[in-house]
Amino acid sequence: MYMVEQQERLAASAAKPISWGRHGYCEVEKDAPIRLRSTAKGISQKLGGVNASVGEGSGKESTGSSTFLPTISPSLNLSIRSLFMMLGAPTLTTLFVYSCDKYQCALTPGIRDLLASTGGIHNVYDLLLWSLSPLRWFTWKALVIYMVWYTVQAIMYAVVPSKIGYGQKTLAGRQLPYKLNGLTCYIITHIVFLSAVYLDVIPVSIIAQNWLGLFVAANSMGYFLTVFAYVKAHLFPCHPDDRKFSGSLWYDMFMGVEFNPRLGELWDFKLFHNGRPGIIAWTLIDISFCFSTSDGSYTKPSIPALLVLLLHSIYVIDFFWHEDWYLRTIDIAHDHFGFYLAWGDSVWLPFMYTAQAQYLHHNQNNLGSEQIWMSFAVLVLGLGGYVVFRGSNNQKDYMRRIFSPSTDPTSAIAASTSALSTASNVSPATSVNSITTAEDIQKNVRIWGKKPTYILAPYQTADGEWHTSLLLTSGYWGLARHMNYFGDICMATAMGLSTMAVSGGPGLVGWWYTLYLITLLVHRTRRCDLRCSAKYGEKWVEYRKVVRWRILPGVY
Repeated sequence: MYMVEQQERLAASAAKPISWGRHGYCEVEKDAPIRLRSTAKGISQKLGGVNASVGEGSGKESTGSSTFLPTISPSLNLSIRSLFMMLGAPTLTTLFVYSCDKYQCALTPGIRDLLASTGGIHNVYDLLLWSLSPLRWFTWKALVIYMVWYTVQAIMYAVVPSKIGYGQKTLAGRQLPYKLNGLTCYIITHIVFLSAVYLDVIPVSIIAQNWLGLFVAANSMGYFLTVFAYVKAHLFPCHPDDRKFSGSLWYDMFMGVEFNPRLGELWDFKLFHNGRPGIIAWTLIDISFCFSTSDGSYTKPSIPALLVLLLHSIYVIDFFWHEDWYLRTIDIAHDHFGFYLAWGDSVWLPFMYTAQAQYLHHNQNNLGSEQIWMSFAVLVLGLGGYVVFRGSNNQKDYMRRIFSPSTDPTSAIAASTSALSTASNVSPATSVNSITTAEDIQKNVRIWGKKPTYILAPYQTADGEWHTSLLLTSGYWGLARHMNYFGDICMATAMGLSTMAVSGGPGLVGWWYTLYLITLLVHRTRRCDLRCSAKYGEKWVEYRKVVRWRILPGVY
């Protein structure tokens, strides 16, 4: 959910087969690692004439009409977009962090101050100098804190016992193992931190008081990982045949070349950097800001701050509780490791997703006892959103366990699906008929107390094999095609509403995560429709007629 996810992903977005996923059906198909011909063609035409093979370095253009920058070569187009994101995201983050630390999260004086520090921005050189201005926030203390934090998390990831999960098959046919000890590491980390605070070993404000210095340290790590990953991908990759070259230096730096960079067999760069220094830090940062004042002393947190901390904690614990699910999401199953994940996990996630806690830390709470009802309403909205978010994802996972051959190889439906996935040149009609012969199994399957309804959507991969996806039209998935998005947005809205009871009212920083998430998810629904339409054809049209709404039934 980073800002850079709004990047269209261009050719890379077309290079993956898509089906079940957290945010709807159009994500990564578990048993079909070959890219789709029709999907690649359809998406390349929609994305401005850049052929899907550009992501693999062919440099060819499609015959589709271009909708943006039609006269620029695909390689240059990719470079421009990548540079824009690599400059824009750090610039916005710097503005937010500095404005919160110096001006109670008021952005306008923060912009004026930062511009004055460099004498204004008149050209690219001035912009570069401005982007380097945060270096003056560097402190050795913050660097030591960050490196101890990073090192401890890296060691814990390696040595804490865990079960092993397996990701999707890569394009080269590998199915890699992953250590799933995130929840254990999360619990250990928070117990140690809170114990150290209670015993006065460290102050609870240790993060808040060193915020700018930690920002510099995290940026240094993010840029180092970006360069390291790029060099490693060229000189000593773990799996050379899973690399992706676009023909653009900056795009390769931005989105990454190597798919699964690792140290040894199990220390995975992508899973570690998103789950450990990123998400584990999320609630630690909240605690530091919520329980301390601007001068670093301890304080009882306000009700809005506790609401933000509670909702963030629910979200984070849910992530680690379902860490195995994360292996099937876009970050692990599709994205390569470059600036997008290296810097995004190191800086964007911990410094931008905690904006509400920062905002409440720097602004006075005006919530009186007569307004407790508002806090209760916010809590109900947030918990209700979580119920929808988790319930919809559970329904999808439930159907996956019932119908997926990889998780239930003894079921008749699973056996039919397995046979289809290994058979070549099977027609769509045969694909559907073979699976429907096992429909008697459905009598034991219930969603909301009723037999589930669904649409079987066959599709053909580039190797000529036919596969079938199940498009659920029952439960939450019968109300909207992305009801889990609706739950996600309700939670984010509750987080934003928690910042309303402060002096001066809510500000952009307090509502940033909410506005960002809404923009991101609405954009994703459109990308999903594009991909699924190209993949399933008439079956997707049929599905859209049954499930009309994208996120909110009756509205959108």
